[in-house]
Amino acid sequence: MIQQIFSYAEIVIKISPSRSTTSSPRQFSGSGSPSKESKRTYDALIYSKFPVPQLTVPERTPVGQPNEISGLPLIGRERITVRWSRYQEYLAAFVEGDKAPYLMRERLLEVMPGWLESLFTQPFQSSQPVRVWWASDTPELEDLPWELLTYGSANQPAARLAFVRGLPPETPVPILPIGDRLRLAFIHDPSFTPPALLNAIHNLSSQNIEVVDLPEFPRKGLERVVQEGFELVHIVADGIVSSAYEGVLYFHGGRSTSPEISPGELSAILRGSRVSVLSLTAQKYSNPDTMTIAGVVVPSAYRAFAYLGSSRLLLPSIVTPLGPLQDHQVDSFWSTFYNTVAETLSLQKGMLSGRATGGPMPIALFLRHPYEVLFRRRGPAAAPDEADPSQIGAALQLSHELVAQLKAHNEAYGSLPESVNKFIESESIRQQGLATALDPWLKLEQGES
Repeated sequence: MIQQIFSYAEIVIKISPSRSTTSSPRQFSGSGSPSKESKRTYDALIYSKFPVPQLTVPERTPVGQPNEISGLPLIGRERITVRWSRYQEYLAAFVEGDKAPYLMRERLLEVMPGWLESLFTQPFQSSQPVRVWWASDTPELEDLPWELLTYGSANQPAARLAFVRGLPPETPVPILPIGDRLRLAFIHDPSFTPPALLNAIHNLSSQNIEVVDLPEFPRKGLERVVQEGFELVHIVADGIVSSAYEGVLYFHGGRSTSPEISPGELSAILRGSRVSVLSLTAQKYSNPDTMTIAGVVVPSAYRAFAYLGSSRLLLPSIVTPLGPLQDHQVDSFWSTFYNTVAETLSLQKGMLSGRATGGPMPIALFLRHPYEVLFRRRGPAAAPDEADPSQIGAALQLSHELVAQLKAHNEAYGSLPESVNKFIESESIRQQGLATALDPWLKLEQGES
């Protein structure tokens, strides 16, 4: 369990289908128009250590839901009702039509019950800034730009409210040692890269970041990223959504006979690497992969990026747009984001600074790091062959998974051979050693948040 040592008042909001609703799951007809269902109700389970007088602790925890998350107890339950017959038409218009973020925000606020609406529109009674973790058990809500809720309220300044996707990680993520500069791998085909993004990344002003262009096959680029120890990766791709609601990256341009990279393959490639942040941008392509929503054909990249970000697989923190951006927003956000991360080593300060530059932007942070800082600069006394905590952490997690599988096999099929029991004992001792080696990189030093 993560020790709550960061400087936020933490709130987890976990969305799941309400068992009391009789409405059908969302479905689409062949034309893309909603069929059978006009609305659906969801439970919004609220976890926090911060007292909220307006909320009532449920007498019973809903079936299949936890009593607490990362040490945060369940303090309330509210109901969210989404009217899909109206909402999907508006989402389609937002993504491919008028691109009106303020109107989209108003539509999002319509589905918020009393206390949740006040969270995004009224001052929160806390001396600390508030961090909201937003997680969903149901895929149809993942691609909605909930981030727009945090804009437009003078009563709730952006610096007081951090909005992130996902749940606080149960497995600690180490803070990585770095040298003088962070390294950013830019994996893209220049023929399909938006010019505003090229300008933003190739003209970063910080001296604490090095950008390396990797305009080669995406898989080769990712392999180089792992081999050379890059900390940041920015990928320009299209995206498609599989029948299992997986967000699959798709690369136009004919640079590979296998242009798709699934979340499972991406996770396998990056496992044990130093990559801490993966950023995504949609390719500028005249015939992108599309889907139909409410009779309107829209690019599917944003949906794919959302589902990739919410994957339960082992992946870095992911920063991605969930809707269209103006060119000036692309330039201002990414340049400010990367410059700030390079200077402060803080992902959330990068998000805050970037989002403050160009008005409402549907840019999501799927967070997998509990701390304010992601990196720690190596001191002059650091050994050149010092073990990398990312590799130690990957080895420890792999050992835990292997032992868990062996124990599950034992419970299902009977006793294991003595040799396997001895292996489990030796792995337990090895795990203790790995945990001891990793421990210094799971603690913050004085001055870090």
